Amino acid sequence: MTRTGKGVPFVLIQATSEIDKIEALIHASVARRLFGRWKAMNASGALPAGEAFRVPLLGDATDFCMILSPLDGTFHYTYYGRAIINLVGYDMTDRTVRDLGGDLSATFEPQYRAALETRQPVYFTFRSMVTTDVHRWERLVLPVTHGENGIRLIVFTKPVFMLGELLNSVFAASHDGILALSHIEGQDRADDFLIELANESASIMLDRPEGELFRQRASVVFDGDALSPLLDACRKVTARGAARSMEVPVASEKGFKTFRAAVNPMPGGVVLTLADISKEVGSREELRRQRDEMRFTTETLEANAARLADLAEELETAHGRLSEEIRQREVVEAELRVLAETDALTGLFNRRRFFAQAETEMVRARRMGSKFSLAVIDIDHFKQINDTYGHNFGDAILTSAADQMCQVLRTRLDILGRIGGEEFAVLMPGSDTEGARHVAERLREACTLVTVGEGKDAQAFSITVSIGVAEFDGDVTIDALYHRADCALYEAKRAGRDRVEVGCGDRSAA
Repeated sequence: MTRTGKGVPFVLIQATSEIDKIEALIHASVARRLFGRWKAMNASGALPAGEAFRVPLLGDATDFCMILSPLDGTFHYTYYGRAIINLVGYDMTDRTVRDLGGDLSATFEPQYRAALETRQPVYFTFRSMVTTDVHRWERLVLPVTHGENGIRLIVFTKPVFMLGELLNSVFAASHDGILALSHIEGQDRADDFLIELANESASIMLDRPEGELFRQRASVVFDGDALSPLLDACRKVTARGAARSMEVPVASEKGFKTFRAAVNPMPGGVVLTLADISKEVGSREELRRQRDEMRFTTETLEANAARLADLAEELETAHGRLSEEIRQREVVEAELRVLAETDALTGLFNRRRFFAQAETEMVRARRMGSKFSLAVIDIDHFKQINDTYGHNFGDAILTSAADQMCQVLRTRLDILGRIGGEEFAVLMPGSDTEGARHVAERLREACTLVTVGEGKDAQAFSITVSIGVAEFDGDVTIDALYHRADCALYEAKRAGRDRVEVGCGDRSAA
C-alpha cells in the first residue's frame, strides 16, 4: 500500500504480529537480541516489566529505539534515539505520533495500537522518501508494563538497506558499462565532457585500466572514427534534452565488437550506458546466412520458404528489439531441428533421428523389462530400377514404398525411418521375434503394391524387398542389435531375396 504524509511518498511493505514470523523476519542482529530478551521475559504469559527496558538498559539498541506512551488517542514520544534523529533530520521527543501529520501518523498509529491492545509484538517494514538515503526500514514494536497498570511501547527502528549502498552494488555488478559525464561548455571549440564515474564494465569495454577513465575528457577517450559518434550523441542530448541510442561497431586488439549505446540527460551532463551486443549481431548475421541456405534446400523447405522469408523480414524490421529477435530465432531453430531429423524425400525419420529414438526405446525397455524388435528393409535390385527408369522414377518408388509400409505399422507406436538409399528400418516396441517376423511379412507384401504417378495416372510397379529381423535381449547395444538385423538381411539377400530372415541370435525364439 502507498500513502503520503505532507506530500511525501510512503510505502508500508509488510506487517505481522505473529511471533514466529517476527523472529524469522528481523534483519538487524541487535533487534533480534532485543526481541529475544522480550520473548524470554514473556514466557510465563505476563507482559515484560518496563523497568527492564529503560534507556540505560537498552545497550547497543539505544540509539535506534523510541519509547512511546499512549496519550489522548495517540502516542507520546518520551525518548527518540540519536541515530534515528541523524537519519530523519528531526527530533520527535515530547511530541506525538499525530504530529507527523497526514497518512504517516494514520499508518503508524494502527500498528502501535495493535501492539498496545493485543499486548503482543508487531513487526513491519516500510519505505519513506523523507529519508532519501534509506531504501527500506524495519520497525519492531514491543509492549512492556509502565507503572502499576500502564503500558508503554519500546520501538526499535533501523534501515535495512541504504539506497547509496544498493545503487553502488548495482553499479559495480552491472555487465553494462555505465559512465556519468559532466558537461564542459566549449569556448573556441565544441563542447566537451568530463568522466565523473565509470564502472569496471565500462573500463573493460573501452580497453582502459580500471580507474584510468576518472576525470578524463570524453574527447580523448572517444577519439577516433569508431567512438566519435558517442561524443556527438552526448553533445546532441545536452543540446536538445532528449535521450538517444545507437549501435557502435568497434575494432580493437581483442577483436571486433558491437556496442549498443544509450545516452540520457542528467543535471549538468549525461549518463552513457554501453551494452555488448556482439553475440546478438552475430546471431542476426548467422540467421541471415541460414535463410540464404534454406532457399536452396529440399522440397520440404521450399514449401516453408514463404513463412521463413516472413520471419526473416520480421527479424530485420525488429532491429534493436532483442527479445523479439530471440523469440523469432528460436522459431527458426526449431524448424531447422525438425528438418535436420527428417528425410526430405519420404518424410520419415532420417538415420540420425531413427537411431536416437532406438536408443531411447532401449533405455525404456531395460528399465521396464519390456521387449522390442528391429527390422532392416532393403528394396531388391533398386540400382537396376534407377539405371533403367531414372532417378526420378526411383524416388517415386521409395516414396510409395514408405507410404505402403506406414499403412501396415501401428500409428504412434512403431517407428519407420529411412536409413540411407533404398534401405529402411522399423522399430517395433513390445514385439518379440515372432511378432516382429509377422509384421515384417506384412511389410514385404505391402511393398508389392507400390505405384508410380498420381490419381488416374498412377501405375502399379512390382518390386520386392528383403528384410532382416532382430529382437532386443536386454544386453546388447543398439549398434549390435542393428548389426544382427543387418546380418539377417544379408542372409535374406543370399537366400534369393523377397523374404524375411531372423538374426542368428533370435532363431531359437522364432
